[in-house]
Amino acid sequence: MENRAGRLTERQRRFADLYLELGNASEAAEQAGFKRSYAQGAKRQPAVQAYMQQRLQDARQRHIASADEVLEFLTEVMRGEIDGERPEKNSSPRMKAAELLGRRLGVFTDVSSVLRGEHDLPEIADDIPAVDAVS
Repeated sequence: MENRAGRLTERQRRFADLYLELGNASEAAEQAGFKRSYAQGAKRQPAVQAYMQQRLQDARQRHIASADEVLEFLTEVMRGEIDGERPEKNSSPRMKAAELLGRRLGVFTDVSSVLRGEHDLPEIADDIPAVDAVS
């Protein structure tokens, strides 16, 4: 019952959703209105596989914070804007958030890493010709 257009029927979509939820293809096929024997062939269908991959990717994206979300959160913590926290209270999480933001934004330079030669420092060239004081 493979759909050539790559789209799924409502029952195939229900099967895929149930399979992702239950982890049991035979049970998912039965609950979706198919025979249990349908399960093995259905989960190999490209359209069903693509649908399930998309559903898994969507679920991951909902649960994983983006870089911008992390930076926004750290900024709110640093400013004491979370849960109506007063800025003068509990400065430890605010200091840690400021430190993490500073590292991410490249605000801090580790002096010891500069001394070890891990950073490229500008080279000053003395290319001015010497001039005799008295000519």
